[in-house]
Amino acid sequence: MRFMRIEYTSLATGHSCAQFLLCFWRLLHCGSGLAVGILSSQKESILNLNSYLSIRIAQGIWTVTCAGCDVIIALCMSFFLSRQKSSLYPSTQAIIARLLRLIVGYGALTGAVKICALVNH
Repeated sequence: MRFMRIEYTSLATGHSCAQFLLCFWRLLHCGSGLAVGILSSQKESILNLNSYLSIRIAQGIWTVTCAGCDVIIALCMSFFLSRQKSSLYPSTQAIIARLLRLIVGYGALTGAVKICALVNH
C-alpha cells in the first residue's frame, strides 16, 4: 500500500513517469528517423523508396512515434494545467480553460493528420 502511494506521489509531484515516457518515445522517434535516413541513403535511386519494405516499416514507426509524442505532450499539458485551476484567480482560470481546449484540439488534430498519413503511407 505504501509503495503505491509513493508511486502516485512521484507521478503527481516529480513527473518522473511522464518524463520517462516522453523521453522513451522521443528516442524511439529519433532512432526511426535515423533508420529512414540511413536506409534511404543506401539505395541507388530515391524515386522508388516506398517499394522497399524496410524503409516503409521505419517510416511507419517514425510516424507512429511522432503522433505518440504529440499525444503524450498534449495529455501532460492538459493534466498539469487542469491541476492548477483550483488555486488561481477566475480570470486566470478562464485563460487556462481556453488553453486546455486549444491543447486538446490541436493534439487531436495533429494525431489525426499523422494517423491519416500513416494510413495513406
